[in-house]
Amino acid sequence: MGFKTEEYRGIEVTYSVNTKGKFVCSALGVFREYKGNNALCWDTMKEAENAIHVKLDSFLQQTPKNYTELAKAIERSLVWTGYEECHVDEFILKTIVGNFIKHAIKSSSSRKH
Repeated sequence: MGFKTEEYRGIEVTYSVNTKGKFVCSALGVFREYKGNNALCWDTMKEAENAIHVKLDSFLQQTPKNYTELAKAIERSLVWTGYEECHVDEFILKTIVGNFIKHAIKSSSSRKH
């Protein structure tokens, strides 16, 4: 269960503390950030906040430039809910496709000049 929720760039982020007193963070029910290969969480709240903010900034700036990149971005965003069941979060899809369309429009208009 989360103990702190914040809004970062329009995205709700939840922070939790595990049974060992370490911090875990997640956003959109998809992005989760953990420290290292063996550790399951962050030592401080500030580390958890920084980790998820970097991850979300990177996601929001992701701009597929062609259909192959778009397909890969959508595939990376799949949320697996079972062995064969998965879905794409609506906000994530809207962001990825929106960035793709903006790039396509910008590229098209720059070719006309």
